[in-house]
Amino acid sequence: MGYGQTATLYSFDVEAVWPRVPKHLERIHRRKRARVRRRRTRSEWIYFLSFLKRGEILMWTKVARVDEIAEGAGKVVEANGQQIALFKLEGAFYAIDNICHHRGGPLGEGCLEGSTVTCPWHAWNYDVKTGICESTPDVKQKKFNVRVENDDILVEV
Repeated sequence: MGYGQTATLYSFDVEAVWPRVPKHLERIHRRKRARVRRRRTRSEWIYFLSFLKRGEILMWTKVARVDEIAEGAGKVVEANGQQIALFKLEGAFYAIDNICHHRGGPLGEGCLEGSTVTCPWHAWNYDVKTGICESTPDVKQKKFNVRVENDDILVEV
């Protein structure tokens, strides 16, 4: 650490007062330097935002309130332009993709029996906990993580 770098922190010329900066002032200088965060360059921001465009960075989004969904019922919500079927089962919330793989029916409007939701259009059954289709196990709905904070339901999209 040179004298010129240390001298910029103080209102007086350190080199004129002391031949060498005292240890306690060097420690203060090091602490202040450690707190300063480097600003991101334009190219770093572009690189970071490219992940958002590709959907590789997930964010928690508020989609509903706890009292909006009754026990054993579902609701269609939207988060970041994506339709999600949100279900309340045994006090816990589950979220899967709202669009049925068969013909694109709205699963959030389907009948929920136990942990199985039935598509209202063509009666395909999906498990809301796993997203797996019961009649065709190879078919699986996208499943979303759900958490509750202060009576708000948040979905990771």
